[in-house]
Amino acid sequence: MFLDMLYWLVTPRRRSGCLRILVWWEIRRFVYNIIVFPFGIIGLSFAQFLYDTFKFPPFNPTADILWIFNILFAAIIANLCYCGGAFFEVVAAFFSDEKAKRAAPWLWAEGLIFSIAMCFLPAAGYLFRYYVIGK
Repeated sequence: MFLDMLYWLVTPRRRSGCLRILVWWEIRRFVYNIIVFPFGIIGLSFAQFLYDTFKFPPFNPTADILWIFNILFAAIIANLCYCGGAFFEVVAAFFSDEKAKRAAPWLWAEGLIFSIAMCFLPAAGYLFRYYVIGK
């Protein structure tokens, strides 16, 4: 079952057209969000751990209500990045539709990896601030 789903995710679209490109991307958005969401929670939790450990003043990024806004903001940014994949495929299809069809699964996978990496950006910023800049 897992391999069938993995095959479905990376299967290029069969037909041409801008609408087909958008449909290909949109039916995979839910799976993308299901994969990225836990990494977002882990990344923000790790950022909170670093904040508590290093006692950074004056702004706590996950204090009370800000925790919810951080999660929503991260989800919105991740989905805006996801829209970039469809945009780049539409542009690539303008030049060569066959190459764009083959590139779509790679764009999806690379975008997924990029979004997961972005989930850990706040924690990386804290580590940079502590070890490079200092308290």
